[in-house]
Amino acid sequence: MAEAIQLALAHNRSILMAAVDVKRADAEIKAASTRRLPSFAVFAEAGESLLQPYLYFQAGALGLANGTPIPAQNAKLSSGPAPTAFVFGQVLEPLTQQYQLSLQVKELMVGREISNQHLRGSEQEVALQVRQLYCQIVEDESALKSAQADIDLYAELERVTKIYVAEKTAQASDLLDVQARLLHARYERTSASDTLATHEEELNDLLGRPVESELMLDPDIALDLVLPTPGEAMQRALAARPDLQAANLQAKQADLSRREKKAEYIPNLSLEGSFAAIHDSSQTIGGNGYAEVGVQLNWEPTSWLRPLAKCMRNALAVT
Repeated sequence: MAEAIQLALAHNRSILMAAVDVKRADAEIKAASTRRLPSFAVFAEAGESLLQPYLYFQAGALGLANGTPIPAQNAKLSSGPAPTAFVFGQVLEPLTQQYQLSLQVKELMVGREISNQHLRGSEQEVALQVRQLYCQIVEDESALKSAQADIDLYAELERVTKIYVAEKTAQASDLLDVQARLLHARYERTSASDTLATHEEELNDLLGRPVESELMLDPDIALDLVLPTPGEAMQRALAARPDLQAANLQAKQADLSRREKKAEYIPNLSLEGSFAAIHDSSQTIGGNGYAEVGVQLNWEPTSWLRPLAKCMRNALAVT
């Protein structure tokens, strides 16, 4: 039985699916953790203008210099079509967002523990089903052997009874009774054989094998059970049941989600470094580019209106 349980835990489809959920939760935690690190963004564009851009300045549009208007007369500056390129890079390190991001990571970690508890629950359920089916198959095989023994017995009894009826030492009703018992034994054998085949297919399915695979089970099942006291059994159940632990984790996850939503009120302050460069082959635009280091603030003062509106909608829905 232990080997069958190990096979089921390694190849059962529901357990494999639950294990995939745990791996996906691990990947989500790693992805969320990277949001606490600096982010890099690069935007580049290159092309050639299809039109001829120009700037038009009226006389004196730029002011006066010692009474002389600048420019002295109307001026039109233009450049011919030429390839240009623009590159913009930015580095952002979140500062005040670290609190909210840490709550998100913690929430995902709790979600991973919930998935892990679901995996444990699937393993326990599959192990229980394997034990039940294993014992049922052993019982079915015993019932099949018992039915075959009854068939052999009644077949021999039918042969002897036919001789007694021919010798007038037994009545025909005795022969009919034996034949009826023989037919019933054959029916029991057929029923036991069908039940055995059904349970073997179910066990193969639990083991993740083709349902038509042959099973060779050990009929000697050693169950050395030491029954605990009712109090110990209750403590073990409360500590080992994955559904109870998952419920506690879901309550913790809900609290983290609430704290994360409240953290949305905190302004988003980030350390910023940016660089911009323009290359113009016509040399109309000069300079080596632009670079700066500073901070970036992003805050929506009316963010508190969203939960307030949600509460009002819920209140109206109840009324």
